Amino acid sequence: MSTIILPEVDLSKRSNAIRKVLSTIAPARQTPAVQRAINAQTYTLAAFQGSQPRDHFRDWRFKTINASFRAGFFEVWVPYSDLKWKLEKCYLHLYETIRRPDPEEKEYLALHCDPQLYKPGVQFQYKCGPHLHPKAAHGPLSASHIALNASHLNEVFASFDSLWTAFESAVTMIKKEVLESS
Repeated sequence: MSTIILPEVDLSKRSNAIRKVLSTIAPARQTPAVQRAINAQTYTLAAFQGSQPRDHFRDWRFKTINASFRAGFFEVWVPYSDLKWKLEKCYLHLYETIRRPDPEEKEYLALHCDPQLYKPGVQFQYKCGPHLHPKAAHGPLSASHIALNASHLNEVFASFDSLWTAFESAVTMIKKEVLESS
């Protein structure tokens, strides 16, 4: 399985591709912004709406097409060699907005891709490619890794483009099966 590596010049162009995918789950004309989160050790791209938040990129949110959910997205790249970066993780989280006297949110569903989590054993095939965590579930299901591409990981990891296509397909599924059907 190949490591996903991009030159820094390509990472600087990732914002548009990310925005294109996220626009499919954001309300019309409310596509989130995507910025690099400042961190000397990583090249992290994260999405938000409004002015850039000051808090940690894991707490950045944007609206979805379903008013009951907000989302967070980020990619973390770690140094590989001079001006090249290796993908460590690519995450999309859905948060259910609970309206009580004070609004709060609860993590509902997570789409993760962790290509650098290689550890020998069966669980690797469930963790490295795009996989779901049904966070709203109870018990062991909420911590499970439901792999979306386990039977063809070699094709998914053939290039960054094929991995991104698999991730984009999972976002489309979430849009149709969760955001549009809730």
